[in-house]
Amino acid sequence: MEEGRPIQMSSGNRGTAISLYLDSTELKVLEEIRWRERKSLSAMVRMAIDEYLKNHAVGNDTYKIDEYVRDPEFQAVPAYFSDRETWKKHYENSSEKDKTKLRMKNVEQTNLFRQVDFNE
Repeated sequence: MEEGRPIQMSSGNRGTAISLYLDSTELKVLEEIRWRERKSLSAMVRMAIDEYLKNHAVGNDTYKIDEYVRDPEFQAVPAYFSDRETWKKHYENSSEKDKTKLRMKNVEQTNLFRQVDFNE
């Protein structure tokens, strides 16, 4: 992909210009929102990209289908630092066998942390 021209961002960093294609309805709605929120189109696109990157970064609780294909034993669980509600929902929807595994892993992690904390 060919990059656009470098530009100076408000953060002081150099940015790169890119092209973006929207249909007329998308552009109209986006324009209404940007004027209401007093933001530039660039700022809104950067916010959307930031949100997308955060939601699709390594460690989120979404898994690619490849993981299941490569490893039949692959088990999807929420990312370690997911919020309490995410873990609660995952635990409630787990089988009894998986709940036992989760409890055992929790004890194992707690013991590991204690060992590290007290051996330092």
